[in-house]
Amino acid sequence: MAYGARKNPARQALFAVQVFGLEATDQHFLAREGIRLFRQWLQKIAAPTSLADLGLSRKDIPALAENTRAQARLWRLSGYPPEIVEAILWECL
Repeated sequence: MAYGARKNPARQALFAVQVFGLEATDQHFLAREGIRLFRQWLQKIAAPTSLADLGLSRKDIPALAENTRAQARLWRLSGYPPEIVEAILWECL
């Protein structure tokens, strides 16, 4: 979500407004706050909030990124080559 917020803060801000009822004018603040509240909710229901919570580590990142190549092609996600996916996954540890 953090990557998405940097790439398109308006979308994450809309999520924060629609899901959590937040009101503010700054999209970047809304995006960050929505992510924080969503993570807090996930923790409340004991859901994993990181790859580490799933038992994954730094050594797993390159293989995970490479495994997304076929899925990205299937979903026509040309903006997500393995290099970008790997950078996103590093943020998820």
